[in-house]
Amino acid sequence: MALHRITDEIEIPLTLEDTWDFFTNPRNLQKLTPDDMGFRHVYEPDRPRVYPGMYLVYKVAPIAGIPLTWITEITEVKPMERFVDDQIQGPFGRMYSFFNDNFVLKVWKSSPCLTYFTTNFCV
Repeated sequence: MALHRITDEIEIPLTLEDTWDFFTNPRNLQKLTPDDMGFRHVYEPDRPRVYPGMYLVYKVAPIAGIPLTWITEITEVKPMERFVDDQIQGPFGRMYSFFNDNFVLKVWKSSPCLTYFTTNFCV
């Protein structure tokens, strides 16, 4: 089965520092997730910023309201440049977040589960 990539680029009218501070705070992921996905933290993050070796555990229902446990590890952090979020369990694969002066680029490397749904059910 082929894996797909989902990419998105978001222009943000803030400084790189303000953008970095927002996206590297694990509590802010809930603010970016649609309410109908039922996103919640299972364990409170132990620090206000991501760091290599940090584990994050969420509950999320991305497909038909079916709840899934989403466990990720932050495996790389290059301040003001990028961080890498590797999924251990859940609906996604690996996420790279790249930062620049005016935008954030997120690249999701899909898992087979997400690939199946995006290939068969998305237009």
